[in-house]
Amino acid sequence: MIALPLILVGAAGPSQPTWCDDIRPIVEARCVRCHQPGGPAPFHLTTYEDVAKRRAFIGAVVESGTMPPALSGEIGAHVAGAAAMTEQERRHLQDWIASGAPKGDCEDPPLKAATGSARPDVGLRLDKSWTMPTEGGRNWGRRTRDKRTFVVPTGAREPLRVQAMTVTSTAPEAVHAITLAADTQGRGRWMDEREEGVGYRMIGDVGFSPSGVSGGSGVGARTLRLPMGFHWAIEPATDLVAEVHFRPDGIAHELSPRIDLELAPEGPSRAIRTLTSMVRSVNVPEGVVEELQDELVLEHDVDLVALTPRANGVCTSLSVSATLPDGTNLDLIDIDDWDPHWRRPLLLRKSIRLPAGTSVRSRWTLANTEGNTRNPFIPLEPYTAAMRTGVVAWLLHVAAVDEADDALLEPWARRQIMNRQRS
Repeated sequence: MIALPLILVGAAGPSQPTWCDDIRPIVEARCVRCHQPGGPAPFHLTTYEDVAKRRAFIGAVVESGTMPPALSGEIGAHVAGAAAMTEQERRHLQDWIASGAPKGDCEDPPLKAATGSARPDVGLRLDKSWTMPTEGGRNWGRRTRDKRTFVVPTGAREPLRVQAMTVTSTAPEAVHAITLAADTQGRGRWMDEREEGVGYRMIGDVGFSPSGVSGGSGVGARTLRLPMGFHWAIEPATDLVAEVHFRPDGIAHELSPRIDLELAPEGPSRAIRTLTSMVRSVNVPEGVVEELQDELVLEHDVDLVALTPRANGVCTSLSVSATLPDGTNLDLIDIDDWDPHWRRPLLLRKSIRLPAGTSVRSRWTLANTEGNTRNPFIPLEPYTAAMRTGVVAWLLHVAAVDEADDALLEPWARRQIMNRQRS
């Protein structure tokens, strides 16, 4: 008998995540677009040291789902630009934090998110700035004092076909959204002249054209880029009216918007028109949860390119769906936990053809309750509001299928919102 030595081979355990191999790519993909110099976040996460020293806080907000910000339910088959962290990424991050945040071995230049900023073919600036209040408050119509509207002349002498826009401000950390409307009648200037200082406090629905009808930006998405073959149509001698949603943080920021417009290349391109599904007036008693609905039946074939939700913090959820003439149902977007802080245009992964006769159905849930932690109107009282372009609304950014149809779509879109303003 020959005795052989017994060799015990232990099973290899799971590898320990490191900054270089596992965490740096997650931070680059999910965090840096806001947490970088010039971004809207209050601190930077561009280096290992930045992340490691805040790892306990980062672990808590990731575990709670507070960060990275994503509207719950919006990311699905149709919406592009998902920012939600995957469960695997969350586990890697929490395991890394629990193991003491090892760095690993790699070249480690500061992270910088690819912004995809618009090429400044047309750069628009305000000559003067406005001093943001250090604290919030109430103003007209029971709306919180978190908006300021600025008139930004384009100076254009010929039509502009805008494919991409980057909308920022001089105080990015204090601004969470900027929405635009094109003004060809000088009504924004008239409003501006009525109030002392730069801009005015009433919202930017110029001539009853909805704020956001001409695009805009939100936190983490300062650039809106339409797919090739589509553009925003800006007529000559137009003012862009920029509604800036800001958040007072105790600092008197000097605030003014900056808008860079990238023009579409020569060749065929379809103009984006905006259809509005809305509820013009609401009256929700204190302590009551109420569901509102709207239906819009299309009279023309269109391609749906993007949607913009409009609702304040009284709204807790909202959705939009479509039923095609052949009975096919499309669930376009369903946001089951609405946070207006993350408002932005939602660009679709691929345009969706909606034939004439399609029924577009919208739904909003309003919770005028103390349990609604985003309700801006505490102590409770009846929530009563009316607005020409909707207290709650979905803006549907669409394009006609060809130039002949566009000549019919544009006036129909204008008539349908005028009819809703009268109802």
